Amino acid sequence: MKHSITMAYAGAHGLYWSAVCALVTFAAVYLQLKGFPPGQVGFVLSLATIVPAFLQPLLASAADRSKRWSLRSYLTVLVLLLLASLFALLLAQPGGMVLLLVFFTASVLIHLMEPLLNSIAVYAFHHDIPVDFGVSRAGGSLCFALASLGLGYAAKYWGADSLLWICVLCTCGFLAFLYTLPRMKPDTRPAGAADASCSLPVFLLRYRRYTLVMTGFFLIAAFHVMTETYLLNMMERIGGDSSHVGISLLLANLCEFVVIFFYERFRRLLRSSTWMGLTAICFAFKALLFHLAPTVLALYLAGCLQAVTYGFYAPSILHFANEEIDPQDSVKGQSVAVAIFTLGGSFGNYAGGLLIERFSVHTMTLAAFLFALLGAVIVVLVLRFSRSSRQSCS
Repeated sequence: MKHSITMAYAGAHGLYWSAVCALVTFAAVYLQLKGFPPGQVGFVLSLATIVPAFLQPLLASAADRSKRWSLRSYLTVLVLLLLASLFALLLAQPGGMVLLLVFFTASVLIHLMEPLLNSIAVYAFHHDIPVDFGVSRAGGSLCFALASLGLGYAAKYWGADSLLWICVLCTCGFLAFLYTLPRMKPDTRPAGAADASCSLPVFLLRYRRYTLVMTGFFLIAAFHVMTETYLLNMMERIGGDSSHVGISLLLANLCEFVVIFFYERFRRLLRSSTWMGLTAICFAFKALLFHLAPTVLALYLAGCLQAVTYGFYAPSILHFANEEIDPQDSVKGQSVAVAIFTLGGSFGNYAGGLLIERFSVHTMTLAAFLFALLGAVIVVLVLRFSRSSRQSCS
């Protein structure tokens, strides 16, 4: 019997998401402490999410077709490049364009790692290696929640560079855990898989059901990221402040952690496609509560629905892709999911800021609800009236 990789995989997820928290979640804090105005910060952060969304499927195509390089090899190269970028940031002059360019590079690199990290679980499923993805991904959610608390204090008392040093330590730890996981050797891929992997345009047409479902989640991601980004504005509208934002995010991530941790038990009850549909409906319901919330407590309670929204989405999308997509296209499937959700979030960030600036926070939350509702309708209709198109493509 093969040895379970759940705990090592959970460690990798925990340190990866802690690094993401330090570099990406606290990006605005870091850049503003380095002397950049909010306008430049917003532009760089938006670009740093859009560019990986286009690069991830290209990298996935290379990984799916590769006969020599393993997933671990690709991740190792990205980690080493990220570490080089982080040390360059520590040496760069505050407020300079060089710092901004290197920070953008580091952000792109860390985003490129996510679909490859998720694909390790897909590889384990295909090769009968025991792994509980729910428990492993829950490690990421828990570490992210704890890191979000500690990083705020680190930036306040030790300055902006402390965020980079924490990211360096987490990235090194991630690399160490990565080498406790199995290496996907070329000769262990399914026969003919590398040659059978299809191009991205063919992929999107071949797996139409998967593509249409992710189109619905593009709109849901717009709501999800929009309300996370502008949560402070939502709090201030009903008498809250930044301290309430921190509490809300902590509660949401802890609720998410519990559901993801026990997800494998839920998965035994229903197919992953059914969970995807239920998750989409829950996103729409959460969006409605966000729009109607009259008090800070009501926003706290609405935020706790993170348990049945992103808490179900994060593990369900991996298993849904595994059901819908052939093994030779598995990495591309994860990358497309991450890329579409990322693009939806970028759209949500832009639209949310525009709506608040030109109209009001109330208008923004109404638009967020309509995005989530339309996305949920698309997902449910596609899942109800279409069949899986899983088959080989060349």
